[in-house]
Amino acid sequence: MQLAWLRELLWMADHWEDVLSDMSAIHRLRRKEALGLTPPEFFSLAVRLPHYAGAVQHLVMRELQQRDAAPQAPSSPARLHAVPDGPITDPTEEQVDAIRERARLKRFNPREYGEHKVVPLDTAMREVRTGA
Repeated sequence: MQLAWLRELLWMADHWEDVLSDMSAIHRLRRKEALGLTPPEFFSLAVRLPHYAGAVQHLVMRELQQRDAAPQAPSSPARLHAVPDGPITDPTEEQVDAIRERARLKRFNPREYGEHKVVPLDTAMREVRTGA
């Protein structure tokens, strides 16, 4: 099983509002129309967004520049490197956990947001409603 599509999907989830905005500006699809597309239709349009001038292209270029400029320090836990960049068949539980951890750290960088804990959605919603 190739995980390149999963990386792209996780990236899109991290930048969802920018993807929908560019779908509107570039492909002329309103939010409701874009969300009404089948997954293959949506994905085939969304993966083309970095090729057009827009928010997604800006984000991709910025991430590439940061990656190229940042020194590769072994500061992240070793389990984050459990997922090779090539194709994977039958991923192990450790590899699935590593992908989830990479996505979490990318979205909520501890240097930027500080340490945080993951709570179940129902607990978070209860805390939001009660103001706890």
